[in-house]
Amino acid sequence: MAVIDIQTHIPEKGEHYFLDCNVLMYVFYLNGNYASDLVYSYSGLISRIVHSGAEIYVTDLLISEFINTYVQLEFHRLATLNKWPHDKKYFKIVFKNTMEYSDILKELKCILHRQLF
Repeated sequence: MAVIDIQTHIPEKGEHYFLDCNVLMYVFYLNGNYASDLVYSYSGLISRIVHSGAEIYVTDLLISEFINTYVQLEFHRLATLNKWPHDKKYFKIVFKNTMEYSDILKELKCILHRQLF
């Protein structure tokens, strides 16, 4: 598996790419406060890959990691805003039964179906 320079790499039709979960977070998790040049660079690379006709491989493990990371970061963001406990027990027993959790899952479904798949 080759490592590429995301600034200068030109994808070609027939090439295959496997992206790390961090890349998906940079591009799709808007509350991440990631450096704008990082987000711009990876968004540009993904756009070039798609427009070139190259393929991006997405595995069930990658999707699972993306969903879990996204949900956990949103939980901690909302817990800070709402002064909720940041512990696993609160997450599993209380948070997973809230409208906020349901909204996060709907948002993820849109990201996965409309933008990633």
